[in-house]
Amino acid sequence: MPASNAVYCYNNNTIYFDDVFLAAQAKITSRALGTDGDMAAVGILAHEMGHAVALQLGFRPRRSYDNEAAADCLAGAFTRHA
Repeated sequence: MPASNAVYCYNNNTIYFDDVFLAAQAKITSRALGTDGDMAAVGILAHEMGHAVALQLGFRPRRSYDNEAAADCLAGAFTRHA
């Protein structure tokens, strides 16, 4: 896994993430918005979980954009509920 990132691995149905990266994103968001910033890290993980859910639902996009858009959509649904 590349540093400063989070990824979903379809081979073993696992999300890998750099915890320092997630903490940094929360801190940046906290400063920018005047909040605790926790949802930044949650949103990143929700996006990766979106990849897992889309795959398990049988979504097999041909374009990278469609794959990312599906993950974003599912992450948005989660974060709105959260």
